[in-house]
Amino acid sequence: MICVPTIMHSGTHVLRYRVLKPFMDDMVKFHLTECDRFKRELDELPIFTSLRHPRRIMESYRRRAELKRKTRYPHDRATLDWQFRELIDNISKRSPLYLHVDDECKHIEVDVMEEFLGRPLGRDFSVSLETNARCGTHDVDIDDCPEVPQEYIDFYYGTMM
Repeated sequence: MICVPTIMHSGTHVLRYRVLKPFMDDMVKFHLTECDRFKRELDELPIFTSLRHPRRIMESYRRRAELKRKTRYPHDRATLDWQFRELIDNISKRSPLYLHVDDECKHIEVDVMEEFLGRPLGRDFSVSLETNARCGTHDVDIDDCPEVPQEYIDFYYGTMM
């Protein structure tokens, strides 16, 4: 069993349904808004999580908020802050393996995951509706995305291989 907590719109579908596909039946998956429900799993299982540049995540939230669909959690700055606090203050202290889906280091990160898990993983990083790419922020220039706290950006770059 593995644990896959992620920030909403951080590359969740690429990690869960493409890279870790061989583990679909052995995966506890949830967004970081729900950490309280999965404390035991976080304590006992190896953790894998995805990351995108925080400004791209915020841009994805902005675009989804414009769609005005009802969602469990709003696509706003408070939800992003809540999830980054969980990632920085809680998850990162548990030695997770990260997948930076928008960066070339993802290939090295999958190598490390394969070595850790002892079996081959998926390497299809293409963008499609299957990976929930409805709002198309994968190729948006960072400078065109909303500002986020520098702490999130520093954390993002600090977790890269």
